[in-house]
Amino acid sequence: MNRICHQIRKRRETLGYSQLYVASKAGMTQQNYSRIESGKGDPPISVLQRIAKVLECRLGDLITAAEREEPSP
Repeated sequence: MNRICHQIRKRRETLGYSQLYVASKAGMTQQNYSRIESGKGDPPISVLQRIAKVLECRLGDLITAAEREEPSP
């Protein structure tokens, strides 16, 4: 899950969006969104799908990018 969270953060930063913007568009608080980005908690797939929509991609794209990412030591 941490690699998916990293991809979410990376995509948000690429788009130049703030955490507050993504959170509000995805229908959650900035605090909850921040927890997701930092890998704390286990959000339901439906929440991840809403975030992906705001980030103008599919959840599958984030998962694929996470699978290709080198694991952290």
